[in-house]
Parts: sequence; structure tokens; C-alpha cells
Amino acid sequence: AVGATRVGGGDTKIVAGVVNVPAFYLMAHPSIRSVDDLRGRRIAIDRRGASQEVAARLVLRARGLDPDRDVLWISVGGGFLEILASLDSGAADAGNFSSPTNLEARKRGYVELVDIAAQGIPYQGSCIMARESFLNARPEVARKFIRAYVDALHRYKTDEDFSIRVLTQYTKLEDPEVQRATWHYYAR
Repeated sequence: AVGATRVGGGDTKIVAGVVNVPAFYLMAHPSIRSVDDLRGRRIAIDRRGASQEVAARLVLRARGLDPDRDVLWISVGGGFLEILASLDSGAADAGNFSSPTNLEARKRGYVELVDIAAQGIPYQGSCIMARESFLNARPEVARKFIRAYVDALHRYKTDEDFSIRVLTQYTKLEDPEVQRATWHYYAR
């Protein structure tokens, strides 16, 4: 998106990468035991081209499958709840879930095929962006913001109790298991 904006004359720049791997779990019906077992199966995605599909394609390619020939993509719209509903109804066999939605999928009996983030596949997900004109006019503000952001990341990773309190405050997650799993996933 940034590249298209630049080509179109925009002055947006990526200042920092926040999530540099696809942060999903590929979950499937319990009869599916490996990524290779997805051959000929249906993978639910929210919409074509979204990060869930891109992440699944990267994993399939890494495991020797052709994402355009070996699986069927089911676009379910919405998000994780719709992907979960497509698994529950039998309309799909697998789908990607981020933390903590993977815990609900697991509770319903679906199995984790791959922790995609742990695969180390390079992928620029979330990032911090700014207009180049702002960066040129106020570089000290940009530097201070990035320093503060890095300090906050350090606090998140090293102060579990504080981080879980903040996470709970802003996400309204009440289940301690979900809180801890969410913190752990994003802290790593």
C-alpha cells in the first residue's frame, strides 16, 4: 500500500516495522494432521488478499504446496468469528486465527497445524508510517515517538503483570488464560 501511494505521488514512508512475521495460527479440523493434508481442502479467509490469506499462502508454499492449485479458498467476509463459523458448519476445513482467537478454535476441537509466526517467514505486517514532509519538518518529534514506542515495547515484553493489566483495560479480556496467552504471544 505504501509503494502504491508513493508511485501515485504520496509522501508516506514506513518509519518502523512493528510485526515482521505473519502473526497467525493455521488451525484445522482434527482429521487434518499436517499442512500436506490440506491438499484438496477448503481454507476459510476473511477476504481475498487480506493478511490471513497471504500468511496461509506463505506457509503452503514453504511446505511445497501450490496455493493456487492445491487448496480451495473460501472467502467468508467479516473476520475470525466468520472463519470459526465456517469451520463449525463444515463449509471450510482450515483457517488462520490470531491470538487469542486461536484459543476459542482450540476449545472447539480444532488443531493447530502451524504457528506461522514461529516459522520466521519475513512479512511486513503492522508498521508505523508518517508523511515524509512531516519527517523532514519535525525529525525530532519522529525520533522521540519511535524512542517512546521502543520503550513501551520493552516494558510490554519485560513486565508481564503490568502489561496484562493494560491489555485487559483496553481489550476487555477477562479470562486470565486468554490474557496470559495473548500477552505471551505478542511479547515474543
